[in-house]
Amino acid sequence: MLPLDQELNALIEEARQHPRDSIARKRILNRVAAKIQQSGKLLKKDSNQRYYEDAVMDMWVYFMNNVCEATTANSAYDPAKSPDGSVITWLNVYLNFRLKDSSNRQRKEDSQRIWKKFDPETNDSIDPIDNLADPNLYDADESELIQILRQWLTTDPDQKLSQCYPKNQPLASCKTLIQARLLPPEIDWKDLAQELNLPLQTLHSHFRRHCLKLLQAFCHSQGFYD
Repeated sequence: MLPLDQELNALIEEARQHPRDSIARKRILNRVAAKIQQSGKLLKKDSNQRYYEDAVMDMWVYFMNNVCEATTANSAYDPAKSPDGSVITWLNVYLNFRLKDSSNRQRKEDSQRIWKKFDPETNDSIDPIDNLADPNLYDADESELIQILRQWLTTDPDQKLSQCYPKNQPLASCKTLIQARLLPPEIDWKDLAQELNLPLQTLHSHFRRHCLKLLQAFCHSQGFYD
């Protein structure tokens, strides 16, 4: 066990000698929390983790509620049950769980933000095709969904995207249309129709009838769309 872990465990044991809501215990636990933060050993934020700060806040609530005695967990922190006798490891296990939960929430939100653009029932007065691109998806750090879509479009593993196009119009494939409308910088439908020298309605029809089905199937396979 490292000296820091020994020090933290000693402080936790000291905190346990004081009543649960006492000022003395809170002061000691605040010292423990400060030393943990200063150690730099907590799980680091990934560039795509939108809810990292929320997960860390949940972790500290979990710490205060369960480090001395179990309040919201099945059991309190026990150095003997931690793989290396470290309260930091104990917290990282919980933080990792919260980050995975946050990642799932992030994936669902991203999928909902895209699919609501496709669903005419949620856009009664607005053409969902004309409003497909969502600028909120294009942050400095691309959402996980956009990154995966980019990879899918680039590789086109089974060639379904590039081989699905209006009759005799291979340049207007689903690969081209999805890429133009979903990946930044987004291209307006009218500009796209002019660039491909095709009627706007032809692009709309092909996109609705064919491209959306391919896109939906892919998102289902990746767990983005229930």
